[in-house]
Amino acid sequence: AFQRFAMPLSRTINSLGAVYFDHGLIRLRKVAFDRYYFTDLDSEFIVSDKDVLVDPTGKEFSIPTGFELVSYSDGILLLKKGENEYRYYTYKSTWLVDRTYSDASPFLEGVAVCCNNEGLYGVINNKGETVIPFRYDYISNISSGIMAAYSQSKGWTVFEKLAK
Repeated sequence: AFQRFAMPLSRTINSLGAVYFDHGLIRLRKVAFDRYYFTDLDSEFIVSDKDVLVDPTGKEFSIPTGFELVSYSDGILLLKKGENEYRYYTYKSTWLVDRTYSDASPFLEGVAVCCNNEGLYGVINNKGETVIPFRYDYISNISSGIMAAYSQSKGWTVFEKLAK
């Protein structure tokens, strides 16, 4: 089998980390394929296709066993295990927090929206600290420092990221 690196198939939020080096790592697709030669036809068949992080020399960053890479931004990997177990892992090979989430988004502007196992959304910062409590039914991703959160009991709330 032959291997090569390629860009992500899509340009969604989960493709973050694919166009630039972030903390010395870049996100790429590692595609393994076999090549078959027929009379006048040269064909390639993909054997495996997975997302990996590599350093400038091409060395792969080790992702914990059983997890797949969902996204990479701000030096933090969003990893998924099974159907709905998400965890954050740092480029220093440590878990950002000791808990799992049933849903999670990549880090943007230093914060990430995630959902606890009770189905409530909150926001954590890139130190793993909760900055918006887990009591909302929905929270948008941050854009230009603004987030919108919805709670069935209280309606909509808008949050603005402030500089320290």
